[in-house]
Amino acid sequence: MAAKITGGINIAMKVPPHQYQETIAFYRDVVGLKPFTAKAPAVGFELGPNRLWIDEAPMLSQAEIWLELFTDDFPAAADHLAKAGVVRCDAIEVLGEGFRGGWITNPANIIHLVREPDAWCRRPVRKEDEMDIRETPTAEAGMLIRRPVAEVFEAIVDPAITTKFWFTHGSGRLDRGKEVRWEWRMYGVSTPVTVSEFVTNEKIVMQWSDPPTTVVWNFTEMPGGRTFVEVRNYGFAGSPDEQVKQAIGSTEGFALVLAGAKAWLEQGLTLGLIGDRHPKGVPTA
Repeated sequence: MAAKITGGINIAMKVPPHQYQETIAFYRDVVGLKPFTAKAPAVGFELGPNRLWIDEAPMLSQAEIWLELFTDDFPAAADHLAKAGVVRCDAIEVLGEGFRGGWITNPANIIHLVREPDAWCRRPVRKEDEMDIRETPTAEAGMLIRRPVAEVFEAIVDPAITTKFWFTHGSGRLDRGKEVRWEWRMYGVSTPVTVSEFVTNEKIVMQWSDPPTTVVWNFTEMPGGRTFVEVRNYGFAGSPDEQVKQAIGSTEGFALVLAGAKAWLEQGLTLGLIGDRHPKGVPTA
């Protein structure tokens, strides 16, 4: 065999929606595994030297285990596997253009991802000019807001409230499968927003911007009528340098949004953070 194939580090447990939260709670609260949250929206746990990812899979009626294999040369490994009669199943989940890996099944129909260890990284044209990133850049922000979870959730859903601390105009409430448009008229900017997942008082997943990126909102109810809000934004396009720059900008933006939401919901104060970030007359980088 020309290409060496070894065991990977990631194990994916694909869980149907009706068992998803209970499965996460089992590993987090009953077993007590240490969470690994660097790659939203998936929830992961440290499993010895491996990572166990709990992925919600709406198309499944029962859970499945997907495994990972590493190779130093995916084209050579793919050729070897094809000659051995191994079935490719790349349509099961899109990996993205330029990804150096693919999906296969074993004789027991267990899914395996065969990939190079740095499969997600684009190979730089010139090493001195471009970063070689090993994990997809993700913007993350979080804030404790001392208001009940239903009130905090509604503040993101209802544009009549959201305009107090974020955008200036919204075409409608957020809901599953619905597309709305948000506007920042002081900047002459707008974006369509499409909601792909909507769990009242718990989670919102939406796609926005052009090219589109994914934003995941998680709302955790805390004791004493408090709420912890987490936001993750990922799927940035462009070179590694450009992706990192976008992730940094998005992190700053969502930090301002959450700070503004906290001020409005807790104190009734409109801070104007978004409009004041880039005031007229101040050059932008």
